[in-house]
Amino acid sequence: MSKREELMRDSGNILESMGVGVPSAGSETSSVPAHLRGVDRMRDAKMIPLDLIEPDPGQPRKEFDPEGLAKLADSLRKRGQIQPITVCWDDSQAAYVILIGERRWRAAREAGLEKLACIVRDRPLTEGELRAMQLIENCLREDLKPLEQAHAFRDLMAANDWSARRLAEELDLNHATVLRALALLELPHDIQQRVARGELAPSAAAELARLDPDEAKVLAERAAAEKLTRDQVAEAVRAKVNPTTERTARARPLEVRLDDGIKVVIHGVTDPETAAAALKRAIKKLVADSRGAEAA
Repeated sequence: MSKREELMRDSGNILESMGVGVPSAGSETSSVPAHLRGVDRMRDAKMIPLDLIEPDPGQPRKEFDPEGLAKLADSLRKRGQIQPITVCWDDSQAAYVILIGERRWRAAREAGLEKLACIVRDRPLTEGELRAMQLIENCLREDLKPLEQAHAFRDLMAANDWSARRLAEELDLNHATVLRALALLELPHDIQQRVARGELAPSAAAELARLDPDEAKVLAERAAAEKLTRDQVAEAVRAKVNPTTERTARARPLEVRLDDGIKVVIHGVTDPETAAAALKRAIKKLVADSRGAEAA
């Protein structure tokens, strides 16, 4: 079982890890109403005052859309809380620290609620388990912004001493997806800001990590202005990284038909001006060779 599957099981069925959902010894179901059979009380769900709950400073999500929070706050006021958040007690902060559900907590404060339904984790989580749980919860519910996701990946790798390939395996992600996300962290700050503002697609920006900072900035400006796709940016990067190979790949034989029907084929040129100059040199050589032969 991958870490993603394991943590999704834990976060989606936290009650099971607390012993909830296990029938009591000797319990009988014949006298239990049909709608209550197999249903257990949430022993560890508590209504906790908001002023006793604090966000986790290491939470991967750093920005919360104000409009989205306002809609969620309005829903909380009208319909109440549908899903509990998950917290654990932290003696050093003398507060319950949010493991999952910071967005709901923020919306609850905006809605003016006094308490939130919380599932309390008794077993302390390791740093790696906590980050993985938060990352999975965020990705499944509302995608992290590209740079937030990249930072979360890097933090998760550091906490667990994982390689990028191991991270991809544990979270059931494509290895290339992880590498592209991490590549964003190698880019100059102003290119990262273009990605954050939506001016440059993350997949296109990741290709720029192969260039030196100055070249990357120039190509990023062009890509943003011309709305270049990832493939177009990748091609431009290859041309800069391997200019000789790129020129050779573009070179095509150039055919020139003269008025008398003679066809001249020129190889190894990439533009008409170069071809014209080569043709002039060829004609001059042919004339010289011809005169030499006549003189002999």
